[in-house]
Amino acid sequence: MQDGIVKKLDDYTIYDALQNAAEAWSMVSSQTISNCWKKTGILPPNNEIEEIPEDYDSVISDSILDRKIEELDMLIAQLPKSNLNAYEYLHIEDEMPEGGLTDREIINTILNADNEEELLIDEDESLPVLEKVSLAEADDAANKIMRFLYEQGPEFGKVNNELKVLRGLHKRIKLLIVENLKQADIHNYFHNNTEQ
Repeated sequence: MQDGIVKKLDDYTIYDALQNAAEAWSMVSSQTISNCWKKTGILPPNNEIEEIPEDYDSVISDSILDRKIEELDMLIAQLPKSNLNAYEYLHIEDEMPEGGLTDREIINTILNADNEEELLIDEDESLPVLEKVSLAEADDAANKIMRFLYEQGPEFGKVNNELKVLRGLHKRIKLLIVENLKQADIHNYFHNNTEQ
């Protein structure tokens, strides 16, 4: 058991740690952080602190936001080889690639590939269907592709849109891995197998 954990940690990279940290922080709300600080007792009594509303982001005044954007613009300008302004940097993941496949289309293509028994090159030649790719192999491949894209220089071009799609697919692969680890009860087993 321990050898498996040690082996897994041997393959654990800084990139993996950053991915895990980003994923964990994306699940933490501002209300949770506020509650944690209050619980420590470090902060002054409650009457000196105003309550943080649930929609805190919408309460920020425009002048503060403008000042923060200018500050972020200056910091981004200091990054090596960056052509982004603060707005583009903040909303980089909001942009959808144009003309590309959606996540759902890619997943449907992959799932429907399992239904085909042969890949036809032309009418005379055919190849046997390739072996089904496991979730672990897909997870590893997605990690490698994202790491490859992060390591590329400017000569490779901008890959932000591609990375966004790939991160979405990678997240779905991880969710499938977790779902497969859950122990199913006997009712669900028979219910799911009778539908097929």
